[in-house]
Amino acid sequence: MRLFPFLSCVILASYPLKAQNTPAKSPSPDELRGTVREWIETMRKIQVEENAWEKDHEVLKGYKEGL
Repeated sequence: MRLFPFLSCVILASYPLKAQNTPAKSPSPDELRGTVREWIETMRKIQVEENAWEKDHEVLKGYKEGL
């Protein structure tokens, strides 16, 4: 009698382990290159915006000191 609940728990607990055995799909080299290109372009845009913000900040700081 006690064996049935134990076995059912073991079987139910093993389902997530079975799902983990599927290997992850690795991206192709072309997909990786595209992703890296997008990342580089994004980082360039961020750098341009940060530089523009820094220049504007310095200009406003100069205006404030001139007042």
